Amino acid sequence: MALGLALAVLLLSASWSLSQYADAQTKYLLYENKQYGFSIKYPSTWTKTEILKKDDTYSNMIQLVGFQNPAKDSNFMLGLVQGDGGTTQKIIDESKNQVSAEFKPAFCAQAPAGVSCSVDLFEEDFTTKNGYDGHALGVVAQMSSTQTNMQIVPIGLGTIPDGTNTWIMVFANLAIDDNAQNVSIFSEMSDSFLIFNYKGVQKAQSTPTLVRSAAGELQLNSNSFFVTKYSPAELIISGKVANPLQGVTLDIVITKSGGGSEQQTVTVTRDGSFKFPIKLDGNWQPGTYSVSAKYGGTDIGTLSFQISATQKPADIKTTQIIQKQFQLSAKADQKDDTVFIVIKNPKGSASVYGIKITTSSNLSNYAKVKDWTPTRAGSDSVIYQTTSSPLKSSDVIKIKLKVEGKNTEIKWEAFAKNQKSLGTGVVKN
Repeated sequence: MALGLALAVLLLSASWSLSQYADAQTKYLLYENKQYGFSIKYPSTWTKTEILKKDDTYSNMIQLVGFQNPAKDSNFMLGLVQGDGGTTQKIIDESKNQVSAEFKPAFCAQAPAGVSCSVDLFEEDFTTKNGYDGHALGVVAQMSSTQTNMQIVPIGLGTIPDGTNTWIMVFANLAIDDNAQNVSIFSEMSDSFLIFNYKGVQKAQSTPTLVRSAAGELQLNSNSFFVTKYSPAELIISGKVANPLQGVTLDIVITKSGGGSEQQTVTVTRDGSFKFPIKLDGNWQPGTYSVSAKYGGTDIGTLSFQISATQKPADIKTTQIIQKQFQLSAKADQKDDTVFIVIKNPKGSASVYGIKITTSSNLSNYAKVKDWTPTRAGSDSVIYQTTSSPLKSSDVIKIKLKVEGKNTEIKWEAFAKNQKSLGTGVVKN
């Protein structure tokens, strides 16, 4: 199945036909890159941005080129993962997790009373018109009632293995009225994609999470973690020694990315098993870490894991889509060195459990808010958090700050219960 057709079948309801939306008059331009060896066609009315730089999260990924429609509500990005080694699978897994944990609740929180909401994620293998085998991941978001039905394909991702490398195509679409037309364009662009020296599929080897030896076994709960200050993760080191002895402890050494190591002593149970959880927070820098275990001076084995600090390896991020959908109503008034801020969570929006306020001048002090705990996050910012009194739909919170400058500009960032960002914005004066 060609990629264009695969996306159509995968992402659109059966009642829709792409052909009826296709604009026969649409003119396509050819973008060709001899350095990386590919070409792709794009609508002449769309803006092309040549990126050609390494991704911030994955050092083996190159962001190649992006395209954006005139309304700036639809994007298409093409990238290349060099020496894949499991990176593409991490991207797919993170994307699926974000759809379930972030996009779905943010989208459905906007559904009015009496309107049903669904967000479905689909996957399918495909073969392009040019003979490239790949894998497609897509999302269909829908709100429906007896009076109306609104459906949109907000996110799509296609991957094409090419020897030890993988090409990645990502699109984001926020245009409800032009939804089908944009998906048709995405399909046309994908079908036009040409690799100059296609090498075919070569299965990537994933990083193991279990190693066995004569001395026992060592296991990690995952080989990849997404970690930020507001979104910690848990690494669980576990396993079993072959010949447990009373009074003998297990030594675990974690070698940190860029050098340096840390040793932990773990108690082994009578049957030889052990389990050691570690909280991974913002103090753990992105990169590759190794974990080795010794029992009584004998090596059990060594495993590695990866920490990343951004959610997707593309300019078009699920988080950006959510942030465009989520907006707080915030106003500020400054009198001398005091700033009064009133923040309202609009009707139908997701509940807010944390609000970060950042000022354009130094923040000298901040007032307490009932049931919310303020914590200074820097010389110009403070974070208010709550566990019992979230800012629900239509709720209002009032914040008072002391600043050192005049005409202070204020920015906000809202966080969900799981500490993940819901969106950002500027407070109106």
